[in-house]
Amino acid sequence: KNVRQRVTIHRMIHAPVQEVESRARLLVEALSALPGARRRFSVLPVQSTIGGGSMPGEEISSFAVAVEGEALHDIARALRAHRPPIFGRIARGRLVLDFRTVLPGEEEHILRFFANAGA
Repeated sequence: KNVRQRVTIHRMIHAPVQEVESRARLLVEALSALPGARRRFSVLPVQSTIGGGSMPGEEISSFAVAVEGEALHDIARALRAHRPPIFGRIARGRLVLDFRTVLPGEEEHILRFFANAGA
């Protein structure tokens, strides 16, 4: 991996969980305030899996923005195709966006996406 990828991963892993939660809560407030919001947004405690390499399966506490509503698979697909791509997963009938993987400043992309999609 190049230096930029390693630094980004390092920032994600070492971000204080309180900071991750705070950023997720701020985005939920903004998403919930969008005019004509048809979906429900909430903050959800989750466990982030760090992944392979030297830490296979290692988990750390995180927070996610959960999206409830219709067509979640379509929304997840559109988010992956967005530039920059936004990755989430469908779990228990919700689209889950783990905020440990959303870098500071990328919240604006998510807000813009949902504003353009009619929330």
